[in-house]
Amino acid sequence: MPIARVNDIEMNWEIRGTGSPLLMIMGWTANKDWWPEHFLNYLEKHYMLILLDNRGSGHSESSRGLYYMAQFADDVMALMDTLNIQKAHVFGVSMGGMIAQELTIRSPDRVEKLILGCTTCGPKHGRTFSSLGIYCGIKYGIRYGYNLDKWLIRLLLSRSDLNNKDREFIRCIRHAPIKRVDKWKQFWAIRKFDSYSRLEKIKCPVLVMTGTKDLLMPHKNSDILAKKIPAAKLIKMHGLNHAFIGDDPEGVFIVIHDFLKA
Repeated sequence: MPIARVNDIEMNWEIRGTGSPLLMIMGWTANKDWWPEHFLNYLEKHYMLILLDNRGSGHSESSRGLYYMAQFADDVMALMDTLNIQKAHVFGVSMGGMIAQELTIRSPDRVEKLILGCTTCGPKHGRTFSSLGIYCGIKYGIRYGYNLDKWLIRLLLSRSDLNNKDREFIRCIRHAPIKRVDKWKQFWAIRKFDSYSRLEKIKCPVLVMTGTKDLLMPHKNSDILAKKIPAAKLIKMHGLNHAFIGDDPEGVFIVIHDFLKA
């Protein structure tokens, strides 16, 4: 389990595959083990994947005080420096997409191409839960009480009947669970994030992806990103929820691979 000293914390990271570097940043409460294995198997045949645990997630250290998106972005850039990676493709999902935006805006020379999955420019100008999302949140919140993992599973997945891919995803969620205090410190960073007025600074090629049935991050957020970022390409995965990668790993890989090799 490789560990690197990054700013004021010890960060857990992993490299898989060979080829052009592709930095992959997971979202709120998640760690690098949440990436679907089938999806990684497709990618690592073509790219050198740099997987990491965000500050306070997985096996990366926590730190005192509140967290901010700029802080997460600085962690990623410091890891790139440690690994002697001057420039990379960057793929961020959900909160990881916010980190990826911040990284690209702050250090445009470090990002070759940018992929934003099921994410937002921030709550101030973005879209929060849909009516269906609010209903499901209340329903599952009542049903599962304070069991946040079960609550998230039902909001993330597109199906009510679990298949093998879903069970794999659940196993990943249960591995190295985030501490309660870090869950809410990451949530604070999300609530304070706002890239809307800075999106036009992103000049590299950008792919924006989302599921049309996303309950946690309504697909209207991706419309806003694609409209504000110059020459961004928007792909919507029909009928898929927030965890659209796990729902269709091969389909998502094809879209991403076509974008990166163009």
